[in-house]
Amino acid sequence: MKKISFLNNLIITIFVGIDLLYLLKNFDINNISYTLICLSFILFLFVLKILRNKFKINFSPSLELISIIFIILAQFFGSILHFYDKIYWYDSLTHFLSGIVSATFALNVINGFKQNKNIVFNILFIISFSMLVGALWEVFEFISNMIFHSDPQKVLTTGVDDTMKDIICALFGSLLFIIVYLYNKKRTIIRL
Repeated sequence: MKKISFLNNLIITIFVGIDLLYLLKNFDINNISYTLICLSFILFLFVLKILRNKFKINFSPSLELISIIFIILAQFFGSILHFYDKIYWYDSLTHFLSGIVSATFALNVINGFKQNKNIVFNILFIISFSMLVGALWEVFEFISNMIFHSDPQKVLTTGVDDTMKDIICALFGSLLFIIVYLYNKKRTIIRL
């Protein structure tokens, strides 16, 4: 656990430094949205630490590592290094991964309540939680694009097709997580 916590802090430190270098190198007063993307990346890296300290929510170091890796892939590579523009399938990949990450958080919530005996409820909760996260993200993207008159994920140019594709990719990610979850549950039951 301590090794993973150390790794988390090391990764955050390295990427905050890299992000600040990119911000300084590419700073343009006329392109405030890029500056905000760089600054929001730093905030996203610390969000679990903030939640843990402010609301006393206990996230495992492994869950934090998964989240950090996802944030780096989605925000740093996707938006800051412009992988969303350079690699046509990169947006779909990050939304697929978001389904897996949000499903992992959902299972963490279920385990926190220690009432996870009903497998049907667990599956419905995991899917619902993942879809909620996906839908809220799409609302956030849309509002951000409207406020800053930008379109980094091409939401405004592709319309509802992009939104639906993103949510479906997140659904597939959560379904893959559920398959693995059920497989592990079945193996645990057989061993008992």
